[in-house]
Amino acid sequence: MRVDISRKLRPKEKPALAVLGLAAALVAAAPPPGAPAAGAWDGELELEQRSGGPSSRSLRQFGGCASAALVIAHGPTPPTNVRQLLDQMPPIPKVEIRSASEVQLVSLVDPTSCVRGLARMPGALVIWDDGTIPDLAALSALRSVSGPLIVFGVGGRSAIASLAPLANLESVGGLALAHINNLPSLAGLSNLGVVGMDLVIWDNDSLETLEGIGPVTQLFSRLWIDTNPKLTSLKGLNSLEDVQYDVVIRGNPVLTNLDGLDALRVVRGEVSLINNFELASTAGIKALEAVGISVVVMGAPKLRDLDAFARLTSVPGDLVVHETALASLAALARVQRVGLNCVIGINPGLANLEGLAQGLGALESVGLDVGITRNPNLTTLDDLGTSLRSLGAALAGDLTIEDNPRLDSLGALAASDGPLARVDGAVVLRRNGAGLPAGQAAALEAKAAPRRITKELVRAAAGAAAAGGGAPAAAAAPGPAAPAAAAPAAALAGTPAAGAAPAAAPRAAATTTPPNAAQPAAPGRAVAVAPAAAGLPGAAAAATAASAPAAGVPAQSGAAPAAPASARASAAAEAAAETGAAAAPAQPAVSGK
Repeated sequence: MRVDISRKLRPKEKPALAVLGLAAALVAAAPPPGAPAAGAWDGELELEQRSGGPSSRSLRQFGGCASAALVIAHGPTPPTNVRQLLDQMPPIPKVEIRSASEVQLVSLVDPTSCVRGLARMPGALVIWDDGTIPDLAALSALRSVSGPLIVFGVGGRSAIASLAPLANLESVGGLALAHINNLPSLAGLSNLGVVGMDLVIWDNDSLETLEGIGPVTQLFSRLWIDTNPKLTSLKGLNSLEDVQYDVVIRGNPVLTNLDGLDALRVVRGEVSLINNFELASTAGIKALEAVGISVVVMGAPKLRDLDAFARLTSVPGDLVVHETALASLAALARVQRVGLNCVIGINPGLANLEGLAQGLGALESVGLDVGITRNPNLTTLDDLGTSLRSLGAALAGDLTIEDNPRLDSLGALAASDGPLARVDGAVVLRRNGAGLPAGQAAALEAKAAPRRITKELVRAAAGAAAAGGGAPAAAAAPGPAAPAAAAPAAALAGTPAAGAAPAAAPRAAATTTPPNAAQPAAPGRAVAVAPAAAGLPGAAAAATAASAPAAGVPAQSGAAPAAPASARASAAAEAAAETGAAAAPAQPAVSGK
């Protein structure tokens, strides 16, 4: 999982969370952001001048629109390089192109264009909207696109204001609307019932609602709704029941609720609600029964409920509730297990976790870290202490309780006969209430039992994660502590470490040379054997776009999402284990400094 809240938080509010020393190995193994993969196409288009004038310029013909792997539809003048499009995959659906020879350029304003009258597109279709395409009338006969359909605004000059000409469109391999200036809704897509992979709605200045899209019930990849400054409603997605990978709703500054996702039942990846500053309620998600990886709610200072998650009993990845107006965690009262990290931070309305009405009263196990930080009115952890039995058993994990100025009781967490007998990592208690009994603090700190990270432990944890089980039994006894591996400095400072893509992406540049543009962080896959890959606030995340399924290869509808980064993470973890590295207890708390 990659979580980055630095994009819209004020500097003093940027959190930092420590990660295990394994992060260094994971980040080192990741390619630098923006660098093309070995053998990847660089986006350069070698154009030829054909008879018929500039509007007919095209690549070498090898069968026209009916056989191209990628068709790029443009205005009167074709682009000469589309690297800026490639650099924004993800979140834009990936198009598997190895060379320019697989690309066909066509003009939507040319009356002889091969797309006119075409009903089926066998590959991917990109509409290159640089402000010279007046409308999409040339595509009025289109019924299906086997690959993704991408409407891509270029240089802030997009002109397309309506999708009405696409009224006959019934199925696409994926749909992305990105950097479009003048589109108010999705009206015109009412017959679209199948979106094979991603549905991406990203950085559309005038988009107010998703109404107009057809009855899409399932996505075989991600739902990504990001940076739409006027979006007030998700209505239009009312039929969506199953998302095979992630649901990311991020950076929509006037979105107040999630109404429109009332049928959503299963998300097989993670649910990320990040930097939606006016979001007041999640109750619009009424049927969610299961999440395959993580639940991340961050940067929602007006949010007063977590009702969307009231039916969950387990969160296999991370549970993060950070910077909200919650007065209660009541909606989490049924959650018994968090597979990776549990972070509760900067929730000024939260007074306690006591009683089922406050939530977390059923939480029995957390696989990695627990962080309870910067909750200014939190006074007690009594209820959490009566249920929590296991912390860090997935590999290793720290318990950090920090910067809670009114916290004066640890309750049963500190009791010698309480359910929590040991913490498989460090216990960090700092800057809590002046009335917190020193005896309670000492008793809880005495439960710390940091583990030595060994190859055997990593392999056992990987096997347990693959089997969907808990911690490996063989890993129960800790070895002698070894020197802690250093966590990446950037992660501790609250900024992405080298190799982590920044969260924000500017408009696609109008130049024909590849821009050095930042791009939004891809939702990654939480990897149980590599805590750093979970991408907690401010941490470096190694999992990348590889987490999304390859184009044209839908995930099995009943299967949990794969974690392609896990093999690499396991290898990196084993490499760290070779040196005898132990889990790093360094500053795992959210900090605004």
